[in-house]
Amino acid sequence: MDKAAKVIEIRADMAKTASRRVIPILPNLRSWLLKHWQNSGKVCPYANMVLQFVELTRRVNEERVKPGGQDRR
Repeated sequence: MDKAAKVIEIRADMAKTASRRVIPILPNLRSWLLKHWQNSGKVCPYANMVLQFVELTRRVNEERVKPGGQDRR
């Protein structure tokens, strides 16, 4: 993505549906993107977000059952 761009383009060969998508960059999105801008690299460091949430849930539950941990069930 180019910092000066007014849209985000998802090429057909990269999209799940194999069709090109063009997403307009509204002012609030532009503001957020500029705060987190990187010249290169992944948008998200995780390959599978579902597995990240499963791992987070496992760690939270481990902490909750430790002696002195707060069980908020």
